[in-house]
Amino acid sequence: MKAAFERSGGTILQGADIDEYLWRARQMGASNVGGLTDNAKQVLLPTNPSRSAVFEEFIHTAQNRTGKVNRLIEQFGNAEAERLLEIEAAEKLIRNRGPWGLPNDEVRAAIDHLRRLRGQAGQ
Repeated sequence: MKAAFERSGGTILQGADIDEYLWRARQMGASNVGGLTDNAKQVLLPTNPSRSAVFEEFIHTAQNRTGKVNRLIEQFGNAEAERLLEIEAAEKLIRNRGPWGLPNDEVRAAIDHLRRLRGQAGQ
C-alpha cells in the first residue's frame, strides 16, 4: 500500500520527529491519533503504526481527494466536519475488518471510537 501511495505522488512521513509530533497531538487532546492526514497526498504515521492506523489515514486521503473534506467544512464547520469524517473512517474500518485483516483489538478500538463520536453529535 505504501509503495502504491508513493507511486501515485503521495508522501508518508515517519520517524522520531513524527512520533514526537503525534504524541504532542494526543497530549493536546486529539483523540485516537494513530496518524494524521494533511491532505490527499501526505500522511504522518508513527514509526510502528497499527494496521488500522494505516488504513484509516488512507481513507482520509481519499476523503481529501474526492473533495469531501472541503464540502463538509463548508457545510458544517471544522469540528463537525472532522467528527463526520472520523465516523465514516471508523465505519469503513469496521466494515472491512475481514478483508483488511484487522486484529480484533483494533476493531474493538474502532467500535469504541465510533460510539464516542456518535455520542458527540451536536456538541
